[in-house]
Amino acid sequence: MAEYYPERRLIRQLFEIPIVTDKVKVMCAIYERWDFRRGFDCKCGNKVTLKLMKTEGLSATASATLQGSIESSLGVSGIASLKTTLQATVGITVNWSQVQSEEFTYECDPPKCGSCDIIIYQLVREYDLAVYKRGGLFKTGVWDRKGGASIPELTGFYTEVTDRTEWSESCKCPPQETRADYDGRVSVDLGNVCILAPYRLTTNGIDIRIAKNVISFPFLAYHEAVGSLETGLKMNFRRNWLPSETIFLGRLEGDIFEAVVRIYRDPGLSSSTLPEMILEGSPSNQVAEPV
Repeated sequence: MAEYYPERRLIRQLFEIPIVTDKVKVMCAIYERWDFRRGFDCKCGNKVTLKLMKTEGLSATASATLQGSIESSLGVSGIASLKTTLQATVGITVNWSQVQSEEFTYECDPPKCGSCDIIIYQLVREYDLAVYKRGGLFKTGVWDRKGGASIPELTGFYTEVTDRTEWSESCKCPPQETRADYDGRVSVDLGNVCILAPYRLTTNGIDIRIAKNVISFPFLAYHEAVGSLETGLKMNFRRNWLPSETIFLGRLEGDIFEAVVRIYRDPGLSSSTLPEMILEGSPSNQVAEPV
């Protein structure tokens, strides 16, 4: 899942991975963080062609560090054993291949008097590794550290923040009467990609704004559904509700996607309500199936 959080998190505390029984071991701790990748904005009805790059694996620097600090001590077979054990123990896919990149081109079409703003984050998984060997110059019970490094892996998980303002002072349009009535942001977790989208609770459900679409989800059991938004509520999203870059980043296939939606609470704020720009509901509202 691609749940966004702004701080670096410890995913797995320090643990031991035997490579050669009683002779070679690796101590490992795993952290994750979301790194800023790209920011785009287009304004005032001026269509702009944008390019988005998706890059996953190890950078040339990280690959050289892995080879010089870890593989030099463990050997090729030792690295293979380390990856296999990591995947089996932690339940994650370890991608230590050299980076592979894929480019996507799309058109940003802002309102005549407003703007579109897009921010992309990528999940980076850091493996803090230290290699220890026993024997050689030291007594039997002594483990000697032979090398260590922090290896950052660019994963295939992304978060997108997409906002569309219907009026911007910089466009020099006549002032418009707008409303800013969103309650904050929800995390729409679609698996490999997460959207942090403005939301507002209504008398019979929730409105979620994704780019130019405002999607209305009626709640069959209102209070239970609102309560479930704290921990995660499953909702179905149609393909034509989502921006093309979201489809690309998440490798989404099909016409309907199940997402886990939860209220996003930024740890830097005392309230769940986030400051919003003036966001005006699109007249092309979409109505979803009841939740």
